[in-house]
Amino acid sequence: MNIGNLYEFKKYFWFLYPSKDISAVHLTATFTGVQAADYSKLLNGNIPYIFPNSLFLLLEQNGSFIRILTNNGEVGWIHIRWDQEWAKDCIEEVNQ
Repeated sequence: MNIGNLYEFKKYFWFLYPSKDISAVHLTATFTGVQAADYSKLLNGNIPYIFPNSLFLLLEQNGSFIRILTNNGEVGWIHIRWDQEWAKDCIEEVNQ
């Protein structure tokens, strides 16, 4: 991934955490839309989630953590386990 490039989440719902530390504490998992909404409610609705096929701009990358700007104007961190089979092909660079 390249900082400043545009990407798309091809699969899964993703939680957007306010810091790397908070994203590291929460388990990386895949969710359906209903599960993501329920989990967000458990966290007092403070953790937004991102839908599949959403676009984002990569702002920073630190190992398995990426800081992004969503197409809704939200900035936050996502934890992606690149070494896991389920994570492959879940993010794709957008070529325009």
